[in-house]
Amino acid sequence: MPRCHCKFKGCNGKNIPKSMRRYHLECDREREQQEPLAQGLGEASTSSAPPVSSAPAPSIRSDAPPVTPPVHASSHTGNSDSGMSMSSAEECGRLYMEAMAAANPASIDSSDEIGDLFKDEGALFDESHEPPPAPASTLSATPSRITSSHRRSTIISDPATITPISTPTPVYLLYLLVSWLHTACKLAFPACAAVLIVIGQILGSSGVALENRPYKTLASVMSNLGIEPTFQILPVCPSCLEVYPASRAGDSTCDRCDTPLFRRIKRLDRRRPHAEDTLRPFLQFPTKGIEAQLHEILAVPGMEDILEGWRSKTHSPGEYQDNFDGRICHEVKGPDDRIFFENPLLPGCDELRIGLTLGVDWFSYLRSHIAPSHSSCLMSFNVINLPHHLRYRTANLILAGIMPGPKEQDSDEVQRFMWIFVNELLRLWKDGFLVKTRKFPQGRLARVILVCVICDKPAAHKLGGFRAHSHTFFCTRCWIKQSEKATAASFERNGFQSCSHAEQMRLAKEYAQSATQSARDEFAQQNATRWCELARLPYFDVCHMIVVDPMHNLLLGLVKTHFYHIWIQLKVLRKTKELRRFHDILSKLQIPAYLGRLPSLMGQPAGGSLTADKWLIAATVVCPIALPQIWDEYCTGDAETICLRRLGDLKAAQEKKKEAEAAAHKARAAAKAAAATETSRRSGRKCTCTEKAVWVDNLPPGEAEIPDAGAQETDDIFGNSDDEGNEPIYPNLHPDDPSNFFKLSSFLKIVLSPTITDQAIDEAEHLIRAYCRELVHLYGPDIIRPNHHYATDVPDCMRDFGPLHGFWMFLFERLNKILKSYNSSNHAGGQLEVSFFREFHRTVQQSRVMATAYSTRNFHIQASIDAMYKATADDRGTVQALAWEIEEQNVDGAFSSHLLVFRNSHDLHTIGGVMYGISDHAVELYMQADLYQQVLQYLQLRMFHVRSHMVLGPGVPLLPKMTMFDYVVISQRRYWASTRNNNLANSLVAVATGPGQFVVGKLTRLFAISQPHVSPANIYLGEICWLVPVINAYPADSAWKGTEVLHVSVWEQDAYVDGTALIRVDDIISHVVVTEAIVAGVTRWVSIMLHRNGREF
Repeated sequence: MPRCHCKFKGCNGKNIPKSMRRYHLECDREREQQEPLAQGLGEASTSSAPPVSSAPAPSIRSDAPPVTPPVHASSHTGNSDSGMSMSSAEECGRLYMEAMAAANPASIDSSDEIGDLFKDEGALFDESHEPPPAPASTLSATPSRITSSHRRSTIISDPATITPISTPTPVYLLYLLVSWLHTACKLAFPACAAVLIVIGQILGSSGVALENRPYKTLASVMSNLGIEPTFQILPVCPSCLEVYPASRAGDSTCDRCDTPLFRRIKRLDRRRPHAEDTLRPFLQFPTKGIEAQLHEILAVPGMEDILEGWRSKTHSPGEYQDNFDGRICHEVKGPDDRIFFENPLLPGCDELRIGLTLGVDWFSYLRSHIAPSHSSCLMSFNVINLPHHLRYRTANLILAGIMPGPKEQDSDEVQRFMWIFVNELLRLWKDGFLVKTRKFPQGRLARVILVCVICDKPAAHKLGGFRAHSHTFFCTRCWIKQSEKATAASFERNGFQSCSHAEQMRLAKEYAQSATQSARDEFAQQNATRWCELARLPYFDVCHMIVVDPMHNLLLGLVKTHFYHIWIQLKVLRKTKELRRFHDILSKLQIPAYLGRLPSLMGQPAGGSLTADKWLIAATVVCPIALPQIWDEYCTGDAETICLRRLGDLKAAQEKKKEAEAAAHKARAAAKAAAATETSRRSGRKCTCTEKAVWVDNLPPGEAEIPDAGAQETDDIFGNSDDEGNEPIYPNLHPDDPSNFFKLSSFLKIVLSPTITDQAIDEAEHLIRAYCRELVHLYGPDIIRPNHHYATDVPDCMRDFGPLHGFWMFLFERLNKILKSYNSSNHAGGQLEVSFFREFHRTVQQSRVMATAYSTRNFHIQASIDAMYKATADDRGTVQALAWEIEEQNVDGAFSSHLLVFRNSHDLHTIGGVMYGISDHAVELYMQADLYQQVLQYLQLRMFHVRSHMVLGPGVPLLPKMTMFDYVVISQRRYWASTRNNNLANSLVAVATGPGQFVVGKLTRLFAISQPHVSPANIYLGEICWLVPVINAYPADSAWKGTEVLHVSVWEQDAYVDGTALIRVDDIISHVVVTEAIVAGVTRWVSIMLHRNGREF
């Protein structure tokens, strides 16, 4: 049982039941509600404007006049039985887009209020104070002012009673180990209990003195260690998906469709055989407030300074390093109508400004081999204030909710869930919240703003109130039509009228004012607009701050379309000729282990479906090496003849597909007619639909039953069959095909750069527009898809939000894999989502507890945490980045011409924004004579006043001692010495020799010179063997032309320059892939540099 330190009963650390302890704390909070916080904080953001009432209102009928905004709407966009009620989206459209006419709200039971669910979550605030005002329309001439006085201090969860200070180190490590075994290794509760008991007995038998008996259950450990999460489970109507507060009465029904919300579950508790049945919602929605999770993030030592690090970062005009360099962060307004990310802030203002991006993604979960697919939707936020090496850790993601399955919600249903988050985002922007930090123990005001929403195409249209991507007006940024997507104007800047936020909100208002569901559907069909909850955020521009995810658009869209749908399905690469040669090249290709491998039968059904990562490797690594060889070998014939023939084949394929669809439709109609006239005796039993059939029938219009719907297109003229029998006997390759694809590869290389300039963005924009125009010429207009038009908007998105890695779905997609790895009961009704939600937040809290424990500088605790994270390599770096990075920056942060590194071989260090590390394994050796002379000359050329230890004279003698290492970690990539690793691909590197110049070699040895009389810092060097370059390796008309911009180089086969050279470790740019290739009829070595998460040079 936990200890209680309440003032209500004066327990003074007494062990009491958890429920009683929570009651005592609630009583303490009620008493403290009358106590003011630090003077001045409450007046920091007060306003003289009168607050707008946000009291709940009754259901609004279609003929009722506007009233004040309700906190919770109990209607649905579908036609209700009475035909009188409307959905929450409609209410908001009517209420917020009208003139905001004030009226006295009708009396209603406030227990049905949802509003901002997290405003009072464990909060300590003045009950008599008015709630935050409802947001004014963004079309209103006079938006409402802030009226909250910020007299709120949030206590997110019960404080942990097990801490490194209050608990003996052996017992604390036991608890930390057991909780880690569950969260990281998925060890079951009974097994964890066994570990607690056994190790407890070991401690007792070894004579370790313990004041209290150790806990024997994992539940007690996680609760008192601060790992067990606190979140809400909201009941959802299983019929209309209306969301209700957790305080909803157990016997209540849905206000709109009168469907019961709860079911009774019989208790199976042998200790309480006569206990009453429990009530459980038919459909559950797990959610946790943004404010609560920000409190937990800020509780990590040093996190407050990191969140404000962007203020002291150097920003150069025309250069983009992160989101703060983009246009949106420079222009988005705060509640005082000043720039939200104003830098520096006004004198006397010490607010913490936090920016978020929202990622929304549906993922499929296969509960069993016979069960239908189950689709859940993650709604998670990412903190843009964090540097990238911390931002891309799942422990720093804010998982706010998981919309329950089993199928995807439609556009209006999504708004019911978004209502909850928009309410909190609005409050955190206008009122902010108080958080106690180490710098401000009395409380500091923090404000939050939503910078952008990132999702795939279907989700972007749902969240923004846009029509489906199959609609005539499919673009979220301009009024282009489907029939115009292959025209020249589609790939020109400002080729069509741009969408504006004001126009979108006007149409959304008209949609919300429609009286019936059929009228709303007809309006959406004509105007491509529905209502969206994000419109209630006064600063949010739905046309420019909702981004179609570049990962889906470029990799799962353009690259996959070009390689598979065009080259494979249109027989440009014949299976027995060009594709077989491609597979042969692919089988000989060796790439670094961290990139993984492409399937050997890529492009065929046996090769499986490729992820976005694999398509990226194919476009930027494999194809630039394979395509020139294939085209040089097989491309014969006149270019124009081939182009005309391909266009004819494409037209024939399209006609064939249309004929097949017509025949299939005719066959279905005939079968239906035959079934209607059949007179044979049938069984009298009623056949019921299977769960799978019901699920498929209820799929939203335009949505596909596929896990990667965001990258799919509706008008696939190529079909899904491989049709192997019709392979052409003549080559189908055009000489301009490789150069056209290399434009896409070059575009990806540019936009994937960690930093980018306006000049590079302009170049990327020119490449992508030229690539799309050439596609129409080479393959015809029928292969153009909406994705090609979306891709032309990527450069503008980079101007708005900075480099691509700051606004793509790779970060949020990683959650899918993590959640699927958790053990679950596979129960329906939202219980699956609750299990995912609980286990994820347990894992996150575990990481934060370990980060906090690491900061105590207890050697035994730090060594234990190191071992835990070394055992889980996939999650490695989360705690190190949260703890080591904060600690070591101030100790070893000075930059020198040499690589200053660590006090210990396994420490991490940051220099110039790049993280370095050295392998744990090290061997001290004496240098051989030739290596010693190389090191001596290297140091003398760099102005080290050293001499040989065997010669007398001026200078400091260089001793022949060195420490040999296995590998070095640079920018989170591991570079192995070839003498310490069997995979040569891990040792081939590109080394910078000047601005924009590099050479390629094999890294043979890594070693350090640690001699304080020579240098106060360790000197880390690498020994390298250079490859022999080939000059003028191919003629001007070769397919290799144009690969230089992709950093493809040609070298002599199996040849190295005589002797070796020494390099500084920090001169390494990236890995390179080296393979044999036929270049101009001669076998050579061909290399290509990898830029994935690499550095600029």
